[in-house]
Amino acid sequence: MKNTNGSTEETISAQEFFNRGNEFYNQKDYQSAISEYNEAIRLNPGFLEAYNQRGAAKGCIGRHSEAISDFDIVIDLAPNSPVGYANRAITKGYIGRHSEALSDYDTAIRLDSNYAAAYSSRGYLKSQMGQHFEAISDCDMAIRLDSNNSEAYNNRGTAKGRLGKLFEAISDFDMAIRLDSNNSEAYNNRGVAKAQLGHYDQAIPDYDTAIHLKPDYANAYYNRGIAKSSLKHANEAQADFQMALNLAEKAKNENLKAQIKKILAQE
Repeated sequence: MKNTNGSTEETISAQEFFNRGNEFYNQKDYQSAISEYNEAIRLNPGFLEAYNQRGAAKGCIGRHSEAISDFDIVIDLAPNSPVGYANRAITKGYIGRHSEALSDYDTAIRLDSNYAAAYSSRGYLKSQMGQHFEAISDCDMAIRLDSNNSEAYNNRGTAKGRLGKLFEAISDFDMAIRLDSNNSEAYNNRGVAKAQLGHYDQAIPDYDTAIHLKPDYANAYYNRGIAKSSLKHANEAQADFQMALNLAEKAKNENLKAQIKKILAQE
C-alpha cells in the first residue's frame, strides 16, 4: 500500500509489521498481532488494512468497543468500501446491537451488490433476530454468488433448523462440511440437528469433531453433555458440562454459564 504520510523506508517497515501481524493472527496469537499492527499504524497512520486487521484481532479477544473504533477509522478512510461496514456489522451483531449491525450490512451490500459474505452474515444476523425466512433468502443469494461459500450453507442450515426443517438443515450442514472440512460450527450445528431428531448417538461424533477442530468450543462441550446425558452417560456428561462451564467463564459468556449452572444444579 502506498504511504502518503511518510518515507518509502517507513512504508516498507509498516508493511513488514503488518505482514508479521498477519502471521500472528493466523496462529491465533491475537495480542501479538495487535502489537504488530500498532507499529504498522504508527509508521503509516493511513494504513487502512492494518486498522481493519487490528479491529478483527481485537474482536477475537473480546475488545469489541475498540474493534468498532478501528472499523470506524476504516470507514472514514474508505467510505465507499463495503469491507469496513461488514466487519463493523459482525462486531455489533456479536454484542447484541442488532439493528445497527443490520444497517451496516445493508450499506455494505448497497456498495457491493455481489458481496456474498455480507449476504451470508446478514442472513445469520436475521436468523438471530428471528427473521428466519429472510435469513434463508440472504443465504440463497450468497450461495448464488459463491457456490463454494461454506458459511452460507452453514448459516442457511441454522435458519432452517430454527424453522424445524431439520433434514434440510442437515443437508446444508453436510454441504458446508464438504466445502470446508475444518468448519467446526457446521459440525456442531449438524450435531444439534441430529440431537433434535433424537439421534444422540449420531450427534456425539459431530461434537467430537467440532471440539477437535476448536478445543475451546464451549457450546460443543455443552451440546455433547446434553447428548451424553440423554444417553444416560452421566459421568461423561458431567465432565463435558464442567469443561463447558470453565470455557464459558473464560469467554465471559454469561448466557451459556447460566444454562450450564442450571443443569448442574439439577444433577
